Amino acid sequence: TNNNKDTEKEVINKIHHLATTFQQSGVAEIAISGTIERANGDSERTGRINLGVAEVCRNNGWYYIDNNNIGPRYLGPDGVHLNRHGTILLAKNLIAYLRGDRQARTRTGTSYAD
Repeated sequence: TNNNKDTEKEVINKIHHLATTFQQSGVAEIAISGTIERANGDSERTGRINLGVAEVCRNNGWYYIDNNNIGPRYLGPDGVHLNRHGTILLAKNLIAYLRGDRQARTRTGTSYAD
């Protein structure tokens, strides 16, 4: 998802294709971590991509790991990579999934409060 030139649909389709490839190779459980908005990014676009990816997950019986708790203030100076606090939040999201927190969480909007 580092290619900002792709359309929203292209990003969603690429993620779907990758997960399908893993599934067809015998991977038993698929989990897809939502994208995180860049500091100079379009929050609406990120939200729409994540909503699309979450729908793909629901339709295929895969898990969607929602990272909507990680907003732009959790990015480093380059505005792309996570800072220490952002890394901690991402780790907590992934650990919650690994520990069995597979509750369906629904994004309520397309922008971040922070």
